[in-house]
Amino acid sequence: MAVTIAVTVAVGLVENAATVCTNIPGGKLNVRFEAGDKSDVRGYLAEGEIVTISEEHQEFDGNSWVKLTHPIEGWVNSKYLCEAVSP
Repeated sequence: MAVTIAVTVAVGLVENAATVCTNIPGGKLNVRFEAGDKSDVRGYLAEGEIVTISEEHQEFDGNSWVKLTHPIEGWVNSKYLCEAVSP
């Protein structure tokens, strides 16, 4: 599932934010230095963690990759992100 980056606060969604959704209890998402599965891993994000997405996107090896700016800067496969909802 691709994440729509342009979301509005008016409907309870957090702008430029997403939630890590690996759909595995205790799962971790690899954050990479560059877009693509072959790039080295910079760090990991936990299932349910809220992240900030930059405007940068790349299509690579048939997948959509987005660049994160917080809590760690790097690239993730967008299929592991869900829309973040404000509390």
